Amino acid sequence: MKVILLKNVPKVGQQYDVKNVADGFAINKLFPKKLAELATPGALKKLEDRRGQIAAEREQALEELVANIEKIEKAKVLIGVKANNEGGLFAAVDESAIAEALSEATGLSISDQLVKIAQPIKSVGNHEAIITLGDKEAKIVVEIMAVHSIEHR
Repeated sequence: MKVILLKNVPKVGQQYDVKNVADGFAINKLFPKKLAELATPGALKKLEDRRGQIAAEREQALEELVANIEKIEKAKVLIGVKANNEGGLFAAVDESAIAEALSEATGLSISDQLVKIAQPIKSVGNHEAIITLGDKEAKIVVEIMAVHSIEHR
């Protein structure tokens, strides 16, 4: 099914991208959460008319991030996740979790598509991530902390 994304959707695309997705995914996930609309000829025409404005908005957002590159590099990014006693995580931390934590720490809107890590993080401690901002890069340190739940006895 061909859809127009209304918001950034991790592992699918960015806002205003036209994508082919599985019918069930569109009907059960994207449409109810208002993340996408059906790519009808009328909707595609409206999107084409807005392309220039959309490009300008994306460029302005990127310029804002580049202007705040120092703020991004100095941000303290803490992510609390459930871990076992040895420091192994029950669920890996990926780019979207880092982008969300960095957005909260800086007050800027940072897309998960700007975040690069060598591989998903699977242990507590400090890990490096790179934020790609056009032709510039910001290196950040992501601190993963263990959040233990109450043990059952």
